[in-house]
Amino acid sequence: MSTVKFDLTYTLDALPRLLDGSLVTLKLALFGFIFSVVLATIVTVARTVSKSQIFSAIVAVYISFIRGTPILVQIFLVSMCFRLLASILAR
Repeated sequence: MSTVKFDLTYTLDALPRLLDGSLVTLKLALFGFIFSVVLATIVTVARTVSKSQIFSAIVAVYISFIRGTPILVQIFLVSMCFRLLASILAR
């Protein structure tokens, strides 16, 4: 039978880095929340105020896409689009 020793000094040494990482995570979450509220407000106002059927249809498709796909698929699509855009701009 083996015994596992827990070294508390390693955890205490890593604590400042973990706290820095959690601060970055909180900043990103706050930025994402604010960005999503602003974007949702703009899209909602644009959809209700617009008289154009084409614009309303485009906004409706956008809303249906965002609500109808899993977030992991959206993250994958965004990351692939950024990579594609970066490779096009690098030429």
